[in-house]
Parts: sequence; C-alpha cells; structure tokens
Amino acid sequence: MKSLSTYRNAAWSALANFYEEREMQNVVSYWFEQRLGLTRTDLVLKLEQLVDFPSFEEDLSRLQLHEPVQYVCGRAPFMDFWLEVSGATLIPRPETEELVQWVLETLPQQKLTLLDVGTGSGAIAIALKRARPDCTVIAIDVDAKVLDVARRNAIECGAAIDIIQVDVLEKGLPTADIIISNPPYIPAMEGKSMEPHVMHYEPGLALFVPDNDPLLFYRIIAQQAFTVFFEIHMDFGKEMREMLAKFGFDRIELRKDLQGHDRMILAQR
Repeated sequence: MKSLSTYRNAAWSALANFYEEREMQNVVSYWFEQRLGLTRTDLVLKLEQLVDFPSFEEDLSRLQLHEPVQYVCGRAPFMDFWLEVSGATLIPRPETEELVQWVLETLPQQKLTLLDVGTGSGAIAIALKRARPDCTVIAIDVDAKVLDVARRNAIECGAAIDIIQVDVLEKGLPTADIIISNPPYIPAMEGKSMEPHVMHYEPGLALFVPDNDPLLFYRIIAQQAFTVFFEIHMDFGKEMREMLAKFGFDRIELRKDLQGHDRMILAQR
C-alpha cells in the first residue's frame, strides 16, 4: 500500500504530457474517485492515507493511450444516476441531459408511450422512465452488445423499460406517442479533426453518417413520427428545420445548448 499523495503525484507526472493541466487533474480526480471510492474532499484532506490501488499501472497505461477515463473506470454519470459504459457505447454528454430536461418539461401529465431511438447505454430512456414511471418507455438500438449494456443499466437504475433490437434503416419503428433520439450525426470527414480519445475509442457506428447524407437517420425517423425531439449537429439547424417542414410538421422549435450552439429540435404535426 502507498499513500494517496504518492499515487496522485505519480499519476500527475505520468500524464502531464498527455493532457492540459486542468483536464489532467480532472481526469485523475475522476479516476481516483471511481477506483478508490473517495470524494474530491478526500483527495485534498486525506493525502497521507494509505490505499490499495491494484489497477493503478494498467489504468495509467490506458489513460496514456488517450482512452477516456469513463471507459477505464467503466462508469459515467448522467442526470442523477450512474451508467455502465464501454467501448460499445457513447459516453453520455451534458447536451443530452439538456435534451431530456426539455422533453420532461414538455410532456403532458398523461400516460404516453415514449420511444428512444439509438438508445446506446440507455441514458435517455432510463432518465425518462425514472422521471415519468407512468409512461411506457421503449429503447431500441441496432447493436446487440449495446443493448446488453442498456439492459444492465436499466436493472441497476430500477427503470422498467422495454429494450428491443431494431435496425431503423431496415425496419419500421415501434409505435409511440413521442420519439426522442440522439442518432449518429457527425459527417465522416469531420472525424479527421476530432480528438484521439473520441476517434480511437468511441463507437463510430453511433457517431458518424455519410458525408453526402448527414440527415439520414433524422429523415427516416421523422417520417414515422407525430412528435419528435432530436439532438442535432450544431451546424445543421437550418437544414433540420427545412426538412421537418417538408415532412408536414407545423410546430418546429430549435433550441441552443448551454454553449450557445443549435443542438435540439422539437417537431410536432
């Protein structure tokens, strides 16, 4: 066993050339909190405490290869709960929390069927079911491995959601009152300029779309929807409005995220 400060200083030294200082400190804090069951206060006040950290060297090697700390630890926060994440699933983003909050603000107080298309780790579906247990929530994805993760997360979070494997490019969507989706929306060419931890570790299937058809998934989903909430690429707000108007949606509302980027859109017939 070694002191917490010994492990912390070794981590800071080993990772200094791989991250900017503030990011590196945040990564190490997250890592230590998850692996050692400590709080951020502990990392300040208990530096001389002796700890057993058997995964330290292996974890450190993975972090030096730019693997996201959430994958190294196998967990990521979303809303007010934690999710299992792996290389098969995207790491939940704050923008997606904003989308869920908007959905919950908008939902009428009646029993509805909500459909999460491209559920990944199950983040959206689980958050909706936890907040609105009276609603039926269906989560679909094309990837069986992803759905295994979503099932474990739903059980862990106590969310009784229906999880179904569906390829939206091949089959129709389950019937629902409201569809919510954060589908793949990044044109493949943009991958060349993305950070290594995203390009090398997060699942391309959940990120990228053809350069010549960036609205592919939105188009397929929207044609089967009466009310739909989408998370979108910040550069495609105008194109999304135009497409949804062509499909006969008479209420279309575009919202910015906390960074001031077009990021969410609601469409109703």
